[in-house]
Amino acid sequence: MQNNTELTVPTELTATLTMLSDWHIGSGAGRPGDVDRLVLRDQDGFPYVPAKTLTGIWRDACEQVALGLDNGEEGVWSEWVNYLFGDQPAIPLPRATETAPRHAALSVRSANVSDPLKRVLKREPILQNTLAFVKPGISIDPNTGSARENFLRFEEMVRGGTVLQASCELNLAELKNSEEQRAVYALLVAGTRLVERIGGKRRRGAGQCKLEVEPNIKPWIDWLAQHAEHPPLPPSLPESGFTLDTQETPAITSDNTWFCLKLILTTQSPLTLAARTVGNVVETLDYIPGTYLLRIIIKKLSALGMDWNALNQAVAQADLLVTNATIAIQEQAGHPTPLAWFYEKLGGGLDKGRGVYNRLQEKEPDRIQLKGSRGGYICAAETGHLPEYSKPITLLETHNTVEDKFQRPTSEVGGVYSYEAIEPGTTLCAELRLHRGIVNLLKQHQTDWWTVFSGSSRIGQSKKDDYGLVEITVEPPIEIQSSKPLDKQKSLVVWLLSDVLLRDSRLRPTTRLEDFKQALEKALSDEQKSVQLVLENVASKDFIDAIVRSHRLDSWQVRWGLPRPSLVGLAAGSCMVFRVTQGTLDPDKMAKLEICGIGERRAEGYGQLCCNSPLLMKPIPEWNREAQENGKQSSISSQEEPRSITLLTSADPAYAYAKVIEREAWREAIRRASLYLASHETTRKRLLGLQMIEDGNQKRSKPSMSQLGALRSVLGKLQEPNDAEVITWMNHVKEKQGDKWKDSQSQTSGLDKVANLIKERLTIWNHLSNALEELNHPTFVNLILTQDGEILLQEELWAEAIQTLVATCIRAHKRETEEESEKD
Repeated sequence: MQNNTELTVPTELTATLTMLSDWHIGSGAGRPGDVDRLVLRDQDGFPYVPAKTLTGIWRDACEQVALGLDNGEEGVWSEWVNYLFGDQPAIPLPRATETAPRHAALSVRSANVSDPLKRVLKREPILQNTLAFVKPGISIDPNTGSARENFLRFEEMVRGGTVLQASCELNLAELKNSEEQRAVYALLVAGTRLVERIGGKRRRGAGQCKLEVEPNIKPWIDWLAQHAEHPPLPPSLPESGFTLDTQETPAITSDNTWFCLKLILTTQSPLTLAARTVGNVVETLDYIPGTYLLRIIIKKLSALGMDWNALNQAVAQADLLVTNATIAIQEQAGHPTPLAWFYEKLGGGLDKGRGVYNRLQEKEPDRIQLKGSRGGYICAAETGHLPEYSKPITLLETHNTVEDKFQRPTSEVGGVYSYEAIEPGTTLCAELRLHRGIVNLLKQHQTDWWTVFSGSSRIGQSKKDDYGLVEITVEPPIEIQSSKPLDKQKSLVVWLLSDVLLRDSRLRPTTRLEDFKQALEKALSDEQKSVQLVLENVASKDFIDAIVRSHRLDSWQVRWGLPRPSLVGLAAGSCMVFRVTQGTLDPDKMAKLEICGIGERRAEGYGQLCCNSPLLMKPIPEWNREAQENGKQSSISSQEEPRSITLLTSADPAYAYAKVIEREAWREAIRRASLYLASHETTRKRLLGLQMIEDGNQKRSKPSMSQLGALRSVLGKLQEPNDAEVITWMNHVKEKQGDKWKDSQSQTSGLDKVANLIKERLTIWNHLSNALEELNHPTFVNLILTQDGEILLQEELWAEAIQTLVATCIRAHKRETEEESEKD
């Protein structure tokens, strides 16, 4: 037995889920008139097991193990299950809890087809379609024992043998004792042995599976057996709240120099950031609030050795702030579409590239109905044409919470619900802005301190399983230039780039423009000179002065999962034009205002704005979009290059499943080619000698249908070329009843043509390949996933190919003979 000191607990592991039978995890939708229940597919179109499903089955298995170790009662091992998978606050408790729900130490991602297999499957769509098949089903009437009428259904099933892999992460930071870590991992490994079925119809034969995280689990089972009666206790929950540190923190001395880091976030999984809940659907924001990013940044800087109090002070004084992460447009963070931009209701819009008006600089056209722009983002760079417009693509995923008692979703524990999410592969950009003093402190800990932000992180809702995985890359910091040209017309155009949170004189949240004007005046004034503003567009009375919307965001207390007070402020995209009535605009203060923002919670990305943007200072019809579209199309087409595909070898974990897929793809190709060859009378005669002859006033088959039936029966026993039993039968028929197979015109025997098919292996494959080429169908060579697949499949499916072709030709010949007989 392995020594306990040699047992190491990994923090990152890969769970391999092998499906031993056909399986179905439904998407909750179907194709009308075709399939009633479709399987769930990922962004690439491949079936997968959602992380929530895998986590639920795994937790149930670990609960069974813990119940056995605790002798049928909830004890210490059951507490370890809660430590692994977290508490379940949705389950009603007999009394109110006084402690916050425990977060899961185990994070499980979706189980997907391996990347090497995906690459070879994407080569041909037919190969990808072979992963699943349609299975018919009926409903039995319990009274009669027969099938009910109008209850025929068709369900999509994924073929057995699928090998799926899920990335898992164990957060064991709270466990300082190695025995505690081994207890957690041993329980997790033991639970994999009890995961036997997953997905729909798992109690009726489907979904049989095997879950593995360790190639050799015996040492862990032995450890579990030794410590079953006296396990280590799980750590207690940390106390709620925080301890106020009264130690004085030295002030961070700095000038007005700011540095900026560009953060590039690429979503690796769907990303949901709760905006509001409508019924049982949780809608998502189309950007990542800086609040989510600030938590990651503070955590990374603390791990670097930065003083916690210094970080808190920097955040409180907005010496360190992070902007919202918006969709990347031309490798830059997109700005929210200005609400002052209107478009023609019929045929106009930023997405169409025409019919857009800047109402700050243009009057409303005659006899054209305009509509205000809402949502989406534009490129802020001034390029001389209409800026590029984009918005994140969202998807909707449906989930359910299964109640243990009834083994089905119920409203008591959540029932069925849906998450709207930003699709994987979306690139978003944000900026981290720091005072020079913060940068100097960070350099003392590490010269290239900005590299600590690179890597994977989890953001948003349900981030421990199906959602929230992002990859962060960061560029080196650059100094922000603080030059800003003066406005000769003494006007100030303000464009809000994020929501602005303000309070009035009574400290209540406000969205009044008067309160915003006062905050703006305060930011632009100093002790020596005061700036006074008035809301007025001096360009023309036909132009609008301001267009503002309010926005409400319902925030959450992450630890408890309970709502916090709503955040109400001026919405991003709002536009205002002010006239300076007293004082002058200081370029340095305007630059600082754009860097630091205005209002409350600026460190979290709120209060960002842009002053006198060139996009809002000119009428839109001066720009042209056509050159941009042509250039973008040419750049995309120039990047398209064919990629080489590496076939799988026997050492690949997905090799066995790849053999199943390519075998089924070959079988489907054999059926298609056989149907095509059998549909032509001349081809049937050329391959098998089948023909119709005149017999008096009627047409009959030659050879007869009884002879063809006997041939089909004999070929059903065919195993290899020149099979002795088949050859003996053919020689016997040729000797005794050869006239029934002989062509009256060429005097050649159909049995000789059949013999040509079974003498060599390549003959049948040449006929079928030629048929596939005529059908513009991928040939057998293009339906290969493994390096040795072509040779092995030609040997394995040789007899089946001959049997399929002969049977298909005989059936087609019989149908045509019967049709001719009916005509006579």
